[in-house]
Amino acid sequence: MRMSYWEYQGTAHTGVARVANSMNGVYAIMYSPVGDTYINSMFTMIERNKRFPPVTTSVLDLQTMGMGVNRLAPTLEQVYADHHPDLMIVACTCSSILLQEDLGALTKSAELPEGKTEVLIYAPNPYRVEEDEAANGLLTLLTKRYATVALPPTPKPSVNIIGTISLGFHHKQDLVSLKRMLNTLGVEVNLVFPEGASIPDLKRLPQAWATIAPYREMGQDAAKVLEELYGIPAVLTTPLGVMATREWVRAVIAALSKFAAAHNLPYNAEEPALAAFSMDQHSTPSNLPWFTYTADVQSFSSRKAFVFGDFTHTVGLVRLLATELDVQVVGAGTYDKRREQEFLEAVAPYTKETIISVEFDKVRKKIGELQPDVVLGTQMERHTSAGFDIPCATISNPTHIEDFPLGYQPFLGYDGSNYITDRIYHTMTLGLEKHLIEMFGDAGLGTSGAELPTEKINENFRHSEELRVKAEQLAVDGGSVMEVKPTPAPEPAKAPVGELTWTSEATQALKQIPFFVRPKVHKRVEEYARQHGHSVITLDLVYEVKEKAG
Repeated sequence: MRMSYWEYQGTAHTGVARVANSMNGVYAIMYSPVGDTYINSMFTMIERNKRFPPVTTSVLDLQTMGMGVNRLAPTLEQVYADHHPDLMIVACTCSSILLQEDLGALTKSAELPEGKTEVLIYAPNPYRVEEDEAANGLLTLLTKRYATVALPPTPKPSVNIIGTISLGFHHKQDLVSLKRMLNTLGVEVNLVFPEGASIPDLKRLPQAWATIAPYREMGQDAAKVLEELYGIPAVLTTPLGVMATREWVRAVIAALSKFAAAHNLPYNAEEPALAAFSMDQHSTPSNLPWFTYTADVQSFSSRKAFVFGDFTHTVGLVRLLATELDVQVVGAGTYDKRREQEFLEAVAPYTKETIISVEFDKVRKKIGELQPDVVLGTQMERHTSAGFDIPCATISNPTHIEDFPLGYQPFLGYDGSNYITDRIYHTMTLGLEKHLIEMFGDAGLGTSGAELPTEKINENFRHSEELRVKAEQLAVDGGSVMEVKPTPAPEPAKAPVGELTWTSEATQALKQIPFFVRPKVHKRVEEYARQHGHSVITLDLVYEVKEKAG
């Protein structure tokens, strides 16, 4: 674990708490000092959880360490008396694991009713294991521990869905989308794990015909365990985007057919018509393919995008942008360093510029170097993009409360394709509108698209207080963008022989041009000035170039 201002992931005990908060009858006990008791507020504040999270801290303080007081056993007894969980998971925080205490020995003295509850010690080193890895490892451990008996398959085709978890990015909406598609295929859901599952439920995992685990970070190892132990095929593809969703549907059908053949079960399914997946059973399930041919999309086709986040959403979005929205992916990255090589191979067909890092500042530097037209990233990239004045949409954890929506906003499936398209389009469009508003002020409102007179535009440039005094202004120096303090541009000094001088009015006009074309305009104006023998670039000359270029 690194100590820094911002981290993309929490430590291991955060992952343990997420599993406990997802399940019924499971309780997490954190062996930690008082300073590490922030977990509970994450669920109640960020996830808008209706219930108090099943997490209790067994406080470790000077008295505990100095006098040999064992507070862990009484904590277990109190949790059982209050909640009667089927399983209590004991975990350490970064502070408490430094003591290297034997948690098993500390729990043995707890007086718990035999056969009524179990205690599981799960304490991965938080200095080496981060949040997602700890949660994924716990899902695998629980699968091995409780799905131990082979059971007869369900009478009808059914699947397990593994990986939807508390604080997962749009996981609750994704689950609805997955269930809708499975219902269209005539497939039942045997068990969702960990979201809503209990310890007795886990014993039913071997009954499914297939296991769906769409998130690379969460649950795929557990799905592989079921495949190895019981021959239940694992569908590990992510249905993010129209093409990926069609592939996923075919993969589900293939997995069910494989299981049916191996167990002599009747199953003969074909991929349904696309309309069967729509809300009304008649129209197309996603408007993304049609949308790519509209004038709205053509207006930002081939824009430059930078994508950063977890493995699943970054890889899926990179492919969708490049192959379905015709957006140029100038860079992509992830903080999932454990899957670095796999990530590089996955995004190689779509972009050559990559970054694998858990350091926020390095990602920020990369965005500054690439200067994309739009950023799709985490909550941290939203802050970075605001500093660079680049529009940004959040597409991955870590995030904040706004990405735990009350409404239906899935990322997966055909429904998710519609939502993602809207999200990207609105981000790009509003980003462009912001720059146009800065450029023209109130001009043009209610003009029905009529071209504004040059005099009116000049007046906006000269007299708009909003344009002259801003919190941050951009100045152009040799085609590169640098931040300066919010002071009005002074009149330029007389330029040396052979160099071009921009008047303050011309410089101010250039600042208001959308950032993604500003360097190109700057270069074109200076080339035009040299070709026509001008040493001073005025506002009239800028508009002359604009008129010539159309």
